[in-house]
Amino acid sequence: MPIGQPTNFPTLDSIMELVRSIVRDTYPGVGGQQGRIFTNDAPFTLPFLNSAIRWMNRALRNEGVTFPIKDGVVIANLPPQVNFDPAIFVSLGFDGWNNGTTIYGNKRLPGDLLQPLVLQQRVSNTNCTFCRVDKAQEGLSTTWFPQQWFGQWEWRGYAIYMNGSCQMMDLMLRYIAGQSPFNTLPQDFSTTTIHVQDSEEAIAHKMAELYGRRNNGDTQIIANEASAAQEAVEEMALAYVRSQQTTNYRRQSYQGAGSSNGADDDDWYSNGGPGGWF
Repeated sequence: MPIGQPTNFPTLDSIMELVRSIVRDTYPGVGGQQGRIFTNDAPFTLPFLNSAIRWMNRALRNEGVTFPIKDGVVIANLPPQVNFDPAIFVSLGFDGWNNGTTIYGNKRLPGDLLQPLVLQQRVSNTNCTFCRVDKAQEGLSTTWFPQQWFGQWEWRGYAIYMNGSCQMMDLMLRYIAGQSPFNTLPQDFSTTTIHVQDSEEAIAHKMAELYGRRNNGDTQIIANEASAAQEAVEEMALAYVRSQQTTNYRRQSYQGAGSSNGADDDDWYSNGGPGGWF
């Protein structure tokens, strides 16, 4: 029997299939869609999905899980700012690139971006090296006229805002990757991935719990779903913790530079080994 191509990340389709299996809504619906009540386009599906994602992200952070970092992601050929006004900023968001007057929907942030860390820039259609874009400390300056380069940047309203450039630019991103909530339901659940590995059970059981609360369901079943969701998150966190245990951590010696095992080699040998201390 042929096996499909494996994927590192679950799809919305696989999560929704698990949710419907949990709440016993696997009967074919209207127009051949899956389910009769908990359908992909049900009015409560998006709020429940986003709530489950936010809960999972918080739970993993509280367990000490560090989300992976992606680097070297380039958004190329960002159109220049055409309005020569220092009070107008350009922005790169999940909905596209806004150069101050026009939104370009095909230039957007990666869907798995949670938090940008470092931005670098260069002029488009060149092989020049990338140069760092400084991060604004107290908001973007309104005295910076559009120049050859971007000015500074800040993370505001789930978008990167910058002082504009009068040239077409490439932007290189280093960012924390994970899963942000969805603004709208994706059109194709089968190709839309959740950028957190092994997260089907955590999200599906949390959505089932929310569904049970909505319908004033059996309190024991609701509690079971909440427990299953929590257990799934703890298993995800445990896998992360075990992966970190392969790295050796040693405190620095209190005296001198210390050695690789935390001891001070100079004092050890100059005092004749362990007997020389007494």
